[in-house]
Amino acid sequence: MRLLDFQSGSPEGASGNARARRYIALARLTLVWERLWPALWPAIGFVGVYAVLALSGVFTQTPSQLHALTLVALFGAAGVSLWWPLTSTRFPHWDDAARRVERDSALAHRPLSESHDRIAAGQGDELAESLWRAHMLWLLSSAKTLRLHWPRSSLPARDPYRLRYVVLIAVVAAFIIAGGEWKPRLVAGLTPAPPSNVLAIALNAWVSPPAYTGQAPHAINTEPTGQETGSETVVPQGSALIMRVRGARFEPNLSVRPAAEGTLKFAEASTGYEAKLTLKENSHVSVRAMGRTIGDWRFQIIPDKLPSIAFTETPSPGQRGALKLAFKAADDYGVAKAEARIELADDESDMKTQLVKGHGPLIVELPLPAQTKQFSTAVFRDFTSHPYAGMRVAIRLVATDAAGQTATSAPKFLTLPERVFTHPLARALIEQRKVLASGLPDAVQHATDVVDALTIGPERFYRNDYKTYLAMRALYWQLRSVRNDKDVLAAMSFMWDMAIALEEGDVTAAAQALKNAQQALMDALQHGAPDDEISALMQKLREALSRYLQSLAQNAQPNGAPPPGSKMMGAKDLDEILKAIEELSKTGARDSAQQLLQGLVQLLENLRVTRSSEPSPGDKAIGDAVKGLSELMGQQRELLDRTFREHQSGQQKGGLAGDQKALKDKLGKITEGLGQKGLKSPENLGQAGKEMEHSEQNLRSGQLGGSEFSQQNALDQLREGAKALAKQITPREGMDGLNGNRMEDPLGRLSGAAGTDFGSNVKVPQQSDLQRAREILQELRKRAAERNRPKEELDYIDRLLKRF
Repeated sequence: MRLLDFQSGSPEGASGNARARRYIALARLTLVWERLWPALWPAIGFVGVYAVLALSGVFTQTPSQLHALTLVALFGAAGVSLWWPLTSTRFPHWDDAARRVERDSALAHRPLSESHDRIAAGQGDELAESLWRAHMLWLLSSAKTLRLHWPRSSLPARDPYRLRYVVLIAVVAAFIIAGGEWKPRLVAGLTPAPPSNVLAIALNAWVSPPAYTGQAPHAINTEPTGQETGSETVVPQGSALIMRVRGARFEPNLSVRPAAEGTLKFAEASTGYEAKLTLKENSHVSVRAMGRTIGDWRFQIIPDKLPSIAFTETPSPGQRGALKLAFKAADDYGVAKAEARIELADDESDMKTQLVKGHGPLIVELPLPAQTKQFSTAVFRDFTSHPYAGMRVAIRLVATDAAGQTATSAPKFLTLPERVFTHPLARALIEQRKVLASGLPDAVQHATDVVDALTIGPERFYRNDYKTYLAMRALYWQLRSVRNDKDVLAAMSFMWDMAIALEEGDVTAAAQALKNAQQALMDALQHGAPDDEISALMQKLREALSRYLQSLAQNAQPNGAPPPGSKMMGAKDLDEILKAIEELSKTGARDSAQQLLQGLVQLLENLRVTRSSEPSPGDKAIGDAVKGLSELMGQQRELLDRTFREHQSGQQKGGLAGDQKALKDKLGKITEGLGQKGLKSPENLGQAGKEMEHSEQNLRSGQLGGSEFSQQNALDQLREGAKALAKQITPREGMDGLNGNRMEDPLGRLSGAAGTDFGSNVKVPQQSDLQRAREILQELRKRAAERNRPKEELDYIDRLLKRF
């Protein structure tokens, strides 16, 4: 029997048995190692050579045929070198392990390996078997000190040149070279790829600046520079770096210094691998794939500057009480939002402060022009209905850019304009409105009692105005029904509307409708509304302006005394401004249209209608002449437009020379009429006649280009002549009413003289310029509809159309 099956009742024997088992098991493993390790050496060496080639990137630069042959040779040699040693190697038995322990422990009489011997004689004899067991126990007890030496390998004999150390050092060095790519390189080395795949590794990289910068995405150079610093690219802060790798057989490695927040790595995409990085600071980015660097850049970040905003003049009220806020703002990429914050000044008394109890800072959003990088504008806002009216306040302007950065202007201290009411009942309503605004416990009851008292005796005090009486009773029952702050605010609003109606009648409603129409058109221009919507809003503005002017005219005072320096304007002047706004918006000059509309708002805010006195006979003659010249200039511009179109088309239809002669004759009648009144015609009108004659001659000879030049000169001379005539009119103070005989429009422009400045910043184009712009737009839209054109051309046309 074996020692593993040997039983003994002796504790000492059991302990020795267990100790011997452990040593024999270890000895058996030692023998396995000593016999197997030398047999694996050649194969392990071939595998080590493969690891060195794969980790060092040799296979990525090796042709596929040579790669495949190398794999076959290495793994074939490894298989062959394993076959013979493994087939001739015998696995150690228990006896071999026991003998190994006996030899290492220097045990005599083989006490472990002989434990499986059988008694030769006396089997079945109880005495003989007892003696045999006693003999086995004695042998086991003699093996008290067991030892097992370290494994002894015969590998040095099989590798006398110590090539195993060379392979080991090479593998370690290759792992260091591969770095984090060791795993994909080992896997990729097992699959030979065609050389074209190696060369087809492509990196596409581009930078996409934030949308608010207005900059287009652009590709960056991905050619390896061979320099550690890489190429340098200047980009706005917050730009996105997008990288796409095609043709790589494993995930590329992305390195960013300084390290960015979060995990940055390539992710699998439909076309290969893709990564996205937000550039917030100066960074060094590199991309490696298949053992080589395929992209290396240094990015210099342009920080987003803070916006700036400031008043250009002290806020001041207009004639109708609206507060004028003139300011300028700037930002490197454009101001996204501007607002005015109005708070009570620190020196306001407690009594006034309690009148606006519950009202926080008043925040008013300000409109922005189309060009928001750097601009100067003015807006009017009516605060007379706010509880702050009549109190000293601090106004600060706040500008916000698209990145969320803000800037605040220095405060301006002033007293908000307060509406002064002269109608007795209107003044009483405003007083009770202030009582409600105080928030005192008995404020509602006090106002209710006063309103009730004001409606006593309707047959006496409201005999001819039952409409007002009914409104007062409605206000009384509204105050009786107050339950919360919302009801109080509604009652205050009703009281304000009643007071305004009593003070001004229908003018207030017309003015409010006009302001609403102006704001709607301003918002549409700012947000790029389509032409159909702009046309509809322009029509509403015309209707609102007409009603407003009618309301003002009903209250106009004859022979009023306007302030010195005021300018005369008429309804036709306003209509010309509206036409110019519509034409500018249709031709894509939305920023100019916004500025012109803002100028119109400012004019209407300071408009005052009067009936001016009759002009002198000489002034009337000059006025008629200027009016005739204005019409003549309009007809000459139309002729110039027709000449231009026929010149561009190359087809002269005729009739132009006759029309030019008729205009020249009309100019002669105007100068003759001045002479009959004893007035001298300016020399410019004579020069204009000569230019018209040259134009007629060129038209008859078919020289359209020369005719255009002469017609333009004629227009210039007519304009200068009209200005000279206007200066001869006897100056009369306060010509700010609606009058047909006007010399200048409200913006200081000679009436009917297109092409001059509409205000200080807006250049109104001539009719010929507008016509050419419309024709260009139509041609662009026509070509955009032809989808068979090259893609590059269609993209370019789309970019042009987006500007309009």
